Order: sequence, then C-alpha cells, then structure tokens
Amino acid sequence: MCFRYSDSIAYLNDHTSEEVSDFDKNVALVILSFGQNRDYIFKFKDATKSVQNRAVSLDSGSLLIIDNPTLKFWNITVETQTKCVLPHFSLVFRMKKIMFVN
Repeated sequence: MCFRYSDSIAYLNDHTSEEVSDFDKNVALVILSFGQNRDYIFKFKDATKSVQNRAVSLDSGSLLIIDNPTLKFWNITVETQTKCVLPHFSLVFRMKKIMFVN
C-alpha cells in the first residue's frame, strides 16, 4: 500500500491492519518512509488501562518494522502536524494470507 500525506493537515485516523481479514496477522508490518518527517502515534486499544501513547518519528528513508503482537494491542495514527510543509510518503508492506484450494 502507498500512503501520501500532501501537507500539514493530511492525517490518518486510528487504525490497524488487523481490521483487514486478507492480511496474515502472524507476519510483521513494514513501513518505508520518504519525504517530510512525520510522527506515527501508537495508541493502546484498551481504554480501561492507563497507558501513554508512544510516538515514532519517521525521517525520509526510515524503515519501521512492527511485529506481532504490537498490532493486536495498539492502533496507529498519523496526526496533523503544522510543521510539515512537504509531502510524506509511506510504503507499507504486509503479507496477505495464502489460500490453498484442494
């Protein structure tokens, strides 16, 4: 998948690829980042627990590997950032489930 954040107001709501049934949940998610630096915010899914958000700043050329069970417990969001004036691109790689037909 390819995501393009054109400017400071471009964002991506809380999400996880765990919501997509075609993806193999036992394989890591890989993000390759290009362009303007952007912060990826990890938010703990269980609102009943007091867990602080975690932020990972991705510079151009950064590679982020998110292994299980991280996506089972955390959502990822890319919030608006007023300091961003250039576009940011993320190439996201996730293995699809392999289906065998008899």
